Amino acid sequence: MAEIAAWRQAGFNTVHLVDDTFTRSARQLEPLLSALGDVGSDFAWTAMTRADLVNPALLSCLGRSGCVGLLYGVDTGSPEALARLSKRAVRYPDIAELALWNVEAGIAPTFYFLIDLLRDTMHDLELSLAQAARASAVDPGSVRLIWCVSYLERPSPAKQDMHCILISRHPTLTRCGRPSATIVTKFGA
Repeated sequence: MAEIAAWRQAGFNTVHLVDDTFTRSARQLEPLLSALGDVGSDFAWTAMTRADLVNPALLSCLGRSGCVGLLYGVDTGSPEALARLSKRAVRYPDIAELALWNVEAGIAPTFYFLIDLLRDTMHDLELSLAQAARASAVDPGSVRLIWCVSYLERPSPAKQDMHCILISRHPTLTRCGRPSATIVTKFGA
């Protein structure tokens, strides 16, 4: 809170709290929300969390304490792809419901989807895009599609550069209607 007070004194009225599981611990969250709520009505904050770590009541508390935006790493709309990612979440809420819970609490959600994961099928892509569309129907502009990059070669300690190759296997996502695209980039040491 001392940090927030210093930013406020410097003229800032919004902060982003960086913790990808911000809502994981109710024990730690309650005193922070209370303190954030006391900062003032001209102060706002944003954070990030997982979709399975919120519910309508918690989102309402976040909104009352000044939260105006939450970032969610949804990753994919495909249960099979989530299993391949070994996600820790037991059950994600319905994406349209989650969007609605946020909007009702006065919070602007941002949902991040990973597109073209390794071993993704066209069906996986279609499920992700359908879920993204459902969230967008509730809150237009709330979805970000992140095109995945596959690191095909990892640098050894002796190498001074890394090769990064992005390959799209989905014709609907490539430019100029080509069935695949390859971009090679070198990152210097």
